[in-house]
Amino acid sequence: MAQASVRVPCKDCGETITKTATKYNRREADNWEEWAKAQEWQCPKCWGKAKNEEERAKGLILNVGIYSPEPSTIVLEFRSDTLPNKDKIKELGYKWDENYMQGILGVFGSSYNSWSKLVSVADLSEEIKKAEEIGAKIENKITEADLIYAHQMLRIKAEEKKIEDEKREQLGKPPARPEFIAGKWNGTIYKNNTVYIDGKRIELTADEAAELKKYNAAKEEYAAKKKELGL
Repeated sequence: MAQASVRVPCKDCGETITKTATKYNRREADNWEEWAKAQEWQCPKCWGKAKNEEERAKGLILNVGIYSPEPSTIVLEFRSDTLPNKDKIKELGYKWDENYMQGILGVFGSSYNSWSKLVSVADLSEEIKKAEEIGAKIENKITEADLIYAHQMLRIKAEEKKIEDEKREQLGKPPARPEFIAGKWNGTIYKNNTVYIDGKRIELTADEAAELKKYNAAKEEYAAKKKELGL
């Protein structure tokens, strides 16, 4: 392997910058250096400035995408010329924070900050209207693959919910706590049928103690059944 390196001027400001590349051998490195000297380069500062100007020229854009973890939810994300519209965007309820994963490839996407929020499908039309009122152009980023992914995910979630609902119906309601235990109780019945409710010592009658022991047993049975069902 051979390292290629040249010192070239920035085409915008003239500042000298270093460009490097790793090549298979010295001959390829020398050829790359000759090629690089003939190219136009930008220093990082001028490149960033040009990118910012390019983004501003696009105007304010609102991207519409599917939220990867919950495909029934929509991601709205302002891009490009956001700085002059920052206050208006904030008034619409958007927050400057790490981006939401979008679409089928969202988990593989890079992380960055943006003005964005999650909305329901039912609220989408109203949110788009508000964005258009502040001058935003709407760009639909939902692909056919995203729609297929969303359909599959929603079907899986519906099946999982059906199974969970069936388990909860099988589990039933938790045992009702005796009315005479109206405060915070640690679940322990002490000697002489004594309990502590909200830090106060209370002595139960024999019937109350029997009812409370029955409740504790039912509660343990309910917890064991809940664990068995995976709830």
